[in-house]
Amino acid sequence: MKVLFRLFLVLAMMLTMLSGCKPKETAPALEDQLVVDSNNPDNSAEPGDISAPSLSTTNITGNNGLLVVDTVAYMFDDILYGGVTYTNTGNANLVLSEAVFTFSYSSGTQTQTYTPLVGERDVIAPGETGCAALFLPQNEGATPSGEIVLNVELSWAATSASPKNLSVANAKLIQNYPSFATLSGELRNICDEDSELSMVYVQFYDEADTLLGVWYFTRNAILHPGDKTTFVVHLQSLPIKDLAKKTEKINFHAFSI
Repeated sequence: MKVLFRLFLVLAMMLTMLSGCKPKETAPALEDQLVVDSNNPDNSAEPGDISAPSLSTTNITGNNGLLVVDTVAYMFDDILYGGVTYTNTGNANLVLSEAVFTFSYSSGTQTQTYTPLVGERDVIAPGETGCAALFLPQNEGATPSGEIVLNVELSWAATSASPKNLSVANAKLIQNYPSFATLSGELRNICDEDSELSMVYVQFYDEADTLLGVWYFTRNAILHPGDKTTFVVHLQSLPIKDLAKKTEKINFHAFSI
């Protein structure tokens, strides 16, 4: 009887270990800040677990992946800034895993590898557009001079997850401060699940459809499906001269994180 009782205890312990549940992942905490781009989020998507891409990473070779569309670069005091937009030219959902920014100017070049914030959650569907922006502090005495040209190389990964896109409406850009503009609008949850924290990317274009800047910010608000909330953000980190006056079109790409 003692042997049978001990055997029963061993089997019970094994079943308890096998039935354990893996703890749920929590979204990383982010401070409000900014970058930009334009997906058309009118079509709501099925939610998916995108904690990790399901397929292998691909580099920039070939045209079947994330293709660079536009780049823009500035020098803001001691900050070297670069923005890029890209399109998914493939036939699978993709996420940006890494971008290599190379700045060229009269006094030399500078290269920086960029890993996007919560990039694994920014699912870009085939034919849609994404973006990224880099703010790179400069050491004293090493400030780039002259015209700045930016080249960006992208690495991406395919994912079985679906986008969790949100929509933006009633956007207004006002130059109500001398050195920077203010952006306002309305964010709506068009997904079929709650959104507790959102990332909003923005692209600014002039009348010639030239990219002026890329920016992003987070919005901490609980949005049930169909809910909406307003936002007002100051573009202090994007002090492009006369940005509001020059801007003719604003594109948004927002998603739940």
